[in-house]
Amino acid sequence: MMTDTTGFYGDVQDAGRLPRRVRSDRRVVEHGYAAEIGGMGTSTWFFFGHLEPALVFGRAARQSGRITSYGVHPAAEEWRWDSPAGPERKILHVVRSERLDRRGDEREHITRWADRCDPCSAHWPPTPGACEGGHQ
Repeated sequence: MMTDTTGFYGDVQDAGRLPRRVRSDRRVVEHGYAAEIGGMGTSTWFFFGHLEPALVFGRAARQSGRITSYGVHPAAEEWRWDSPAGPERKILHVVRSERLDRRGDEREHITRWADRCDPCSAHWPPTPGACEGGHQ
């Protein structure tokens, strides 16, 4: 088991393969990408629905003097509820053996992110009409 210094995930698991997508009343599993940033002996994990912002986030974080490593991996974010009123459990499944930040096409993804980035939207790709109601 890996740890997450933010405390957001109760469990970060190194997965040989991702669990299947699920959407039910008691369990949701979404596929995407995990950016791991590390420094000073710690790791912090962030989940993204798209590869482009995960790579941009990891690369930008690595340029901080406090971050000594980063990686971007295929991932699944799982939310579980043992009972309707019970506390949620958040699990991040990560395929650490796949290093998407080391494939040599990072610049292409960063350019695609920048070309489609919209300052009015908190989403990528941006939500159509996001600027009509102000910033998200």
